[in-house]
Amino acid sequence: MVLSAGLVTCKLDHSHRVLICNSYATDLYLSWSIEVWERLKFENLVEVGFLDVSAISGDSQLSAGARLKRLLKGKKGLGGLVARSYLPKEDHHLLMTFWRIKRMQFNCLTSLIKIMPHIVRAKTVEDFLNIPCLYSTALRSTHSTLAGKLGTVEYSPRKYILRIARYLLSYLLIKNLVSRIVIDSDYCQVTVGNGRLLNSAAVLDGAQKISKLIIERGALPGMLDSYSFSAHSMSERRNHVNLSWSSADKEITERVAVEYLETRRVRDPISGVKWTSRQRSGLIPDFEEGKKVCVFYTTTELEFAVFYDPPKPGEFSTQREALLALVECLDAQEWNILVRRHPYPRAIKSDPEGRNWEIFSRFANVNFIPPDSAIDSYALGARADLVAHFNSSIGPELIYQEHCPVISLGDNSWEPLNSNYLLRTKSNLRDFLSSDYPVRPKSDAYKWAYYSATFGEKFRIVEWKNFRGYIDGKHILARENRVERAIP
Repeated sequence: MVLSAGLVTCKLDHSHRVLICNSYATDLYLSWSIEVWERLKFENLVEVGFLDVSAISGDSQLSAGARLKRLLKGKKGLGGLVARSYLPKEDHHLLMTFWRIKRMQFNCLTSLIKIMPHIVRAKTVEDFLNIPCLYSTALRSTHSTLAGKLGTVEYSPRKYILRIARYLLSYLLIKNLVSRIVIDSDYCQVTVGNGRLLNSAAVLDGAQKISKLIIERGALPGMLDSYSFSAHSMSERRNHVNLSWSSADKEITERVAVEYLETRRVRDPISGVKWTSRQRSGLIPDFEEGKKVCVFYTTTELEFAVFYDPPKPGEFSTQREALLALVECLDAQEWNILVRRHPYPRAIKSDPEGRNWEIFSRFANVNFIPPDSAIDSYALGARADLVAHFNSSIGPELIYQEHCPVISLGDNSWEPLNSNYLLRTKSNLRDFLSSDYPVRPKSDAYKWAYYSATFGEKFRIVEWKNFRGYIDGKHILARENRVERAIP
């Protein structure tokens, strides 16, 4: 197992200067920063700098309870403190004078004030994302971050205008800070975690045209992987999947893939979540006699809501659009369509994505299975005459069951581009439904499963236990970790 994009993505033939940016003072982000730092500091012809932007952002990615706990323990501003525990003492915050930071804040506030009228006029999320006077990445990362906090991509920008303003101000400050440091210090690569949320996206935007490395989770907790464009890019993921498969030992690929597919039925190996925990084994709904059954499996809206490869004209851009095409292409007199909503990892008081599906209430043959339903998703797939999904992991899992044809609507990272079952447009879908395609062999799921089971590298420095990071037995967020770690 290796990092997919390596550690140095700059292709120039010179001594590289790499800036590692830690975007959030959390176990996961700090672990990524520490791991990359410890690897790069021993690379030949590589000079490494470090910048922690978490202390100057309005987005912490911490729950209210975690923030209160840190406040009571006197750990305000801990991000920069911990960074200097294991990373260079010459933290770049110390090179930026107080008044220089204040000037940057003033300039960013001036820019924000100019576009506030556009935000006030934005009635919907779509209006907000299409404001013409801001960088689109700033808008998308603000939306992605806020939607993650709210649990839905459908909200009123006006209602959350103060939070949006705080996020945009933080974005502009981080972007300008990184841009200034990159120019002043002649860095050729910036490394950061995730790339989708506010602080990380601002770092990447500030890096401008220099080489970028994005760190994300690997196949299991305590693993990481790297990307040169985006961890949420289907095309880059597809390249990683194909490379992983082509370079694998063919004597073990099937065994590893099958073990992973069997494990997925029990729990998600990365998150540890058991998605079927509230489902009753074998339970399926009653079906209308004389009609065929199509089951459409949704994914969560948040993950790929705004950061993905832009679709070509005519291709499905959202799962709602893909489902609408499916409903219009299937004869209502012949087909019942069940939409199995993606379950949530824990019980919720209200459905944050319910509004996303309201437009389908006018179709009598379309019925929704809510996220907290006890219906067995796997038994439901075994009963279907056709399964469709939009970038859902249950797609390859049901291919493995070999019960009925499984089609992928829209782009995903594991279907071959020439697959007859990868349908990106309504015309592709209509052509497929008018043909007689067979049930797919279970081996169609093996490439995805093998990659999902093996991608990335294990942490070398940080010990990852119960989703917390430790070095030499001490929690990386512990206050006593103030001395720079000496590596032999």
